[in-house]
Amino acid sequence: MQENPAQSIHPEEQIPQLPHPNAAPSKMPSFAMGFIISDVVFCVIKGVIALFSFFFLFIMSNKVLVKLGCFELLTNAGICVIGLTANIKLIKRDISGIFFANMNIALTIINMSLACISLIYLASNQNGAQNILGTYLGGIIGLIVRAALLICYIVAIKQAKTFFDQQSKYQSLSGKI
Repeated sequence: MQENPAQSIHPEEQIPQLPHPNAAPSKMPSFAMGFIISDVVFCVIKGVIALFSFFFLFIMSNKVLVKLGCFELLTNAGICVIGLTANIKLIKRDISGIFFANMNIALTIINMSLACISLIYLASNQNGAQNILGTYLGGIIGLIVRAALLICYIVAIKQAKTFFDQQSKYQSLSGKI
């Protein structure tokens, strides 16, 4: 009688090895890494917007919009530089990227607040209900999209922070053994 090959395998070879319960995850969560990588693209876009904003400041005649434009230019440039720094550090698994990411979040909130002020000012200077409605509708849709992206970035940064916390916890536990 022939032996069944499935029965001849040792039982310990059939059981998959599970990682140690205190082992740190080897990879950052996919959502966090994916959104951090996509935010690199958003930061580059913000840099291009900042560059164009600089040139448009010279042709604008409305003093209030020029002042708002200067602040938006600064926040866009900050989002570009600090955001790229944060994202590159996080992609390289450098925990200091969390600090820069939080600065990027703060600059984005300031930039969105300036956009709200600009939106109100622009709408108040429109003639006709259609123009006012169009200004508000376009501005609000833009702000909703930016708010959704900001929420996704915050979630990604929280996941990255949790990943780094688990890494440091595992390293501190493995140092005691």
